[in-house]
Amino acid sequence: QFDQWSARSITGDDGEQLEHLYLAYFDIKQKLSSDKTPTKTSIEALNTISTALESSDAAGWTDEEKALLSHISQHSQKLHELSLATARVEFKWISQSITPLATKVRGTNNPQPFYHFYCPMVKEGQGDWLQNNDRLANPYRGAKMLRCGDLINTFDVAEKETDNKVDASVPEGK
Repeated sequence: QFDQWSARSITGDDGEQLEHLYLAYFDIKQKLSSDKTPTKTSIEALNTISTALESSDAAGWTDEEKALLSHISQHSQKLHELSLATARVEFKWISQSITPLATKVRGTNNPQPFYHFYCPMVKEGQGDWLQNNDRLANPYRGAKMLRCGDLINTFDVAEKETDNKVDASVPEGK
């Protein structure tokens, strides 16, 4: 599905926030993989950042990128208050947006590759998720099936350097 990809670099504040969004996502994924409910701090970070980036004009977000950010925001509200099973269902929807987003945009300080995994046991064929390491840890099944899944792709931005950079710095005086 993401064989051909080329993430454009977002510089400045939006680029930094984008990388923080991915870090919050990875923290949530790790908690779910460990059969724990995600922390309020990570959920609020994911929700706040996705909402802020969606409304930012600095990075020149495309309509598709804004829709992905909106979807992340919608499905991350109150995720920490849900049961583990329900949180995993909502995480599936977040992953369905974060995975394509990561193939489209990254912050400029992004030396770390992302790893795209897929679990065939997730209903409706929507078992995709990203990790910031290549050690399979299934967030949908946790300890019961921690190693269920396949590495589908590695999104290594260092290998896909482009000149397509957008400066999203906050103008002076704002």
